[in-house]
Order: sequence, then structure tokens, then C-alpha cells
Amino acid sequence: MRRESLLIVAYVLAVTVTTAISGALGPLASVIDSVGIGLVIVVRNELHDCWGKDAWRWLPVLILMGTAGSLAANAAHPRVALASGVAFLMANVAASLLWTRSRTLAVIAFAVVDSFVFPPVAFGAFVWWVVGGQIAAKIAGAAAWTLVLRSCTRARRVSGVGDEKIL
Repeated sequence: MRRESLLIVAYVLAVTVTTAISGALGPLASVIDSVGIGLVIVVRNELHDCWGKDAWRWLPVLILMGTAGSLAANAAHPRVALASGVAFLMANVAASLLWTRSRTLAVIAFAVVDSFVFPPVAFGAFVWWVVGGQIAAKIAGAAAWTLVLRSCTRARRVSGVGDEKIL
């Protein structure tokens, strides 16, 4: 399977699982599982690199795939799936606009926009500790997932398996 395909599968699975947890367990769980959204952010960044100028064409498809996964996993909580789709759309636009300036700014923009949009739409209220907790967890999660994926890449290079760039 091509690297790009693996990244797409990882993105959709991470979105589906984290949204399912948030839908089933509520706002507190959405803060904790935001570390998983850190993986979504890192994978999104990698796909943006893969797609280059075509990212504006493919990111909406990726968001629709994630939203479809969210809907499938949240049949009992469609509002959470809708919130996920809307938040990811807005967060991806913000991150894409900052992408050429700085990956770090793109990560922060994604975390902030997603965290300000998702909880009020999903749970019907703005709760500051949920928004703040999500922002912190998403940024920390993105940093942690970046380190994990870089160490996996180094291990593959040392073992002589593949030379492609992961992060």
C-alpha cells in the first residue's frame, strides 16, 4: 500500500475513533481524546506535503471521508458527527492558509479553530475548560505523534527499509 493511502486510512480512522469516543462519553472525553486529533493534524500536514498545490482539491475529499466515518460511528449522535465535519473543514482552511508560512502555526491554527468550533456545535454550549483542554491536548498530541512517527521513520532507515520522508 502506498504511503499516501496509509496516511488517508490513518486520518479517517483517527477521526472516526475520536469522534465516536466524544459522542459516546461527552465533553470530558473530547478533551482526553483530543490527543488523537494530534495524529489527525500530523497526518493532515503530511498529506498537504504529498499533494502540494493540489491540496485544495483533495482536502475537502479527506474531510468528507472523515465525516462519513464519524457519521457511521455516531449514528446515535449525529450532532457530534456534524460538528466534527464543520470543525475539520474550518480548521483545515485555517491550517492551509498558514501552511506556507509555518508548520507550527498551521498546527496551532488547526487546534484552536477546531477546538472553538467542535464543542459548542457537538454539545450545545461553549465551556471554556473543554475548549482550552482540547487546544492543549491537540497541540501536545501533534508534538507527541510527530516524535513517534519520526522515530519510526529513523528505525526504517536504519534497517534499510524505505527512504521516504514521513515528517
